[in-house]
Order: sequence, then structure tokens, then C-alpha cells
Amino acid sequence: MIQESAIQESAPTRTTTRNALLAIGVAGLVGATLDLLQAMILAGHDIILVITYGLVGEKALKGGPGNYTLGVLLHVIISLIFATFYYAVSRKLRFMTEYPLICGLCFGAGVPSS
Repeated sequence: MIQESAIQESAPTRTTTRNALLAIGVAGLVGATLDLLQAMILAGHDIILVITYGLVGEKALKGGPGNYTLGVLLHVIISLIFATFYYAVSRKLRFMTEYPLICGLCFGAGVPSS
């Protein structure tokens, strides 16, 4: 009986999973938005095509709504992957949840710009 209760206590609950997905989703979308906004201010709106260029090649530089959409989508996916990585690491390294602002800023400064 002790083993069953220990397993139930250690198993993630639906609420925990939902909160994790919400945290990752919000962080990824906010991070992608701010990063893309900053990149567009510094380099112009065609910076989105550079993201698309990594997947499509020369066709991306012709522009068009499809290429811009693909660039934004790729950027958001990359941002969500980094947010997932940060969340997973923060579950193991407790100081990341104790000092979220400092750790988040350091992580953001260390992530290469797309």
C-alpha cells in the first residue's frame, strides 16, 4: 500500500500538466513575439524571410504571404522548443524557480537570435 501511494504522489496530475503546458505556451508565444518585434525593428520586416530561407532556400527571398507565414510559424515553433527546454531544466534546478526573473533574463541573453 505504501508503494501505491508513493506512485500516486509522484505521478503528474492533470492540473500540473495543464499548468506546465500553459506556462510553456505563454512563455513561448511571448518570447517569440518580443524577439520577432525586436528583430523587425532592428533589421526590417524582411527578417522573417531569413527564417524561412533556412527551410525553403532561395524561394523564400521572393516574399509573399506564404513565406512570411511560414517564417513566423517556424519562429514560434523554435521559441516553444526553447520554452520547453527552459521549463524542463527548471524542474531539476530549483534556483531557476526561486529567481525566475534573473534566470529568465540570463537564459534569454544566452539564446541566439533567429
